[in-house]
This record gives sequence, C-alpha cells and structure tokens, in this order.
Amino acid sequence: CLLTEMNLRPSEIEILGMIAEGYTSKEIATKTKYAFNSVETIRTMLFRKTKARNVAHLVSICYQNGLLKIPQ
Repeated sequence: CLLTEMNLRPSEIEILGMIAEGYTSKEIATKTKYAFNSVETIRTMLFRKTKARNVAHLVSICYQNGLLKIPQ
C-alpha cells in the first residue's frame, strides 16, 4: 500500500517533514502551533499508518513513497 493512499493529514505531513529534518517532539511543539502531546499523538499515528519500526524507517518509507524530497 502506497502512503499516498493513506490520506495523511496536513498536520501529519508537516510533522513528518520536521521529523525528517531531525527535530524532536519538544522542538516541533516549540516551532509549531501544536502542543507536545499532540505532536506525540501525530508521531504515533505516522508510525501506525506506515508500519515503520523506528524514525529512520519512517523517513525511509516516506522518501520511497514520494512524501519527502531529498533537499538539493
């Protein structure tokens, strides 16, 4: 199943990009409008939707499915 078929919400895509950039949940909460607990919930949903085992696997899956682009 491709991730594009999983209907990721804008908040999930936003936080996914920040995770890929190496931000922690606390840093994401500080830099966005989301509370720390909301960031943690969104991270959990991303792991469930992608079936990723860890952050490296999550980012890899997302690059492979075109949800993230390698910066030039």
